Amino acid sequence: MTRAPRRNVSKLRTPARRTRRRLLRALAVGVIAVLCLGGVGAASAGQRATPTHLQIEPGVASLSTSWSVTGASNLAGFRVRWRPLRTPSSPWSEIVELGAKARSYAITGLSAAVYQVRVSSLLATTRRSPSGHKRIVKRPGGVTTGAATALAGGGGLPEEEAPKEHPKEKPKEEEPPKETEPPEEEPAEEGSGSGCTLYGSPSGNDAGKGTQAAPLKTVQALLTKLKAGQTGCLAQGTYEGFTVRAGESHGSAGAPVTITSSDARAPATISGRVVTMPGADYLTFTHLNFTDSGVTFPSVTIGSAHTTWTDDDVTAPRTICFETPGPGQYGPGEDTLIERVRVHNCGQPFTCDVDEPPCNQPPLDGYHLHGLYDLGVRTTVRNSYFYDNSSKGILLRGSKESVIEHNVIDGNGSGILFGDLTPKNDTVRWNIITNSRGVCGTCKDYFGIWTFGSVGAGNTAVNNVVFGNDSGNFGPHSGLTVAENIEVDPKFVNAAKHDYTLELDSPVLGYGPQ
Repeated sequence: MTRAPRRNVSKLRTPARRTRRRLLRALAVGVIAVLCLGGVGAASAGQRATPTHLQIEPGVASLSTSWSVTGASNLAGFRVRWRPLRTPSSPWSEIVELGAKARSYAITGLSAAVYQVRVSSLLATTRRSPSGHKRIVKRPGGVTTGAATALAGGGGLPEEEAPKEHPKEKPKEEEPPKETEPPEEEPAEEGSGSGCTLYGSPSGNDAGKGTQAAPLKTVQALLTKLKAGQTGCLAQGTYEGFTVRAGESHGSAGAPVTITSSDARAPATISGRVVTMPGADYLTFTHLNFTDSGVTFPSVTIGSAHTTWTDDDVTAPRTICFETPGPGQYGPGEDTLIERVRVHNCGQPFTCDVDEPPCNQPPLDGYHLHGLYDLGVRTTVRNSYFYDNSSKGILLRGSKESVIEHNVIDGNGSGILFGDLTPKNDTVRWNIITNSRGVCGTCKDYFGIWTFGSVGAGNTAVNNVVFGNDSGNFGPHSGLTVAENIEVDPKFVNAAKHDYTLELDSPVLGYGPQ
């Protein structure tokens, strides 16, 4: 039988077939590379720093925590939070941030209750800015949780569980020394353990002694009676606004006078204008709500030095929320610290953008109403939230050496404006400035960061996230150094409901509140 002649296969390898063969070989190599890299990635992920073996030892009004850690090569630190286990759920405490070498933390000042404790690691990662510079940022790592019961102040057991025979062991002769206990004004006798020196209540009386049993009625009375380093605690309810002048308060360097709420979970509300005049220095206002329905003057006016505002909620639906005045009868406000504060819904929406009647007359058109109106010296605003304010979230109009850092500034008429009274040496950094907008159809300055009019030397806006602002993320910015900012969606959990937590895959971890 004659065999058919063999065809020359090589002649059949057309360019198309050769291309397909090359693609198949490249694909095979790619698959192998992905598998190899996947293995490396999995090994790397398994080595990321994670706290483990959380131990919680109960103490009197305290919990002592300790933990181990795995894969510490990229460890940058730890965060500790806790909350009472109740129904409905209680809010978490403030975050306590510890260094990379920490392996324990003592939580104090607790009531007799079951607490959930969460310890999470912080991982160091390198990010490259648009200009190519490298920087180290922290991002969330692994988490471990546990729970334990803080003991009652009287000892290891709550009173109702203490052995009946225990009181019998105390001789009756020990009772007379009660006459030498501290005066009624001292909170230690009240057993609160809160550090409160004097107390206020909406149902109190300013002629009272300021004890829990006989509280004062007004913040003004508390400020007058408190000495340097002492704290006045307000029961839940509403108190009228106040003005404190030089000589009417007694704070000093390292020993401020503090006004706070008796229960931070149920903060007291101060309704009306609050003014600190020059000379009323070294005051702290913390865990309070401030609200003001007035239209003529800014709500919280800080004209003294070294005042601190932390963990507060501030709103004023028809006026400016915070003002730090410049030199004059009401100022300057100097060395003001605003931290972990929510400043929102300040001023009504604006409908015109001209500095002439009726827009610049009370009630002011919303174009002139801001979250913070800064004319002061060395104002610091950090780890705070400015949202839904009718005009500027923060107006650095004539400020000097102010620092605005690690804040969220969202949904305002515009984010941050420098000018027009020659602000100097102000620094804006590590903020997330988003979604500036408004209802005025002719207004064109819904910017994230911008300048207007006279701007002095030394002002910078660096390393901020600026995104989604209606008129542009950056407006005119002559006289302002703008560098290392990025324009990317920060990926909030739910900005519409003012949950500005960043998603785990956010590209801007390390920006905004820390």
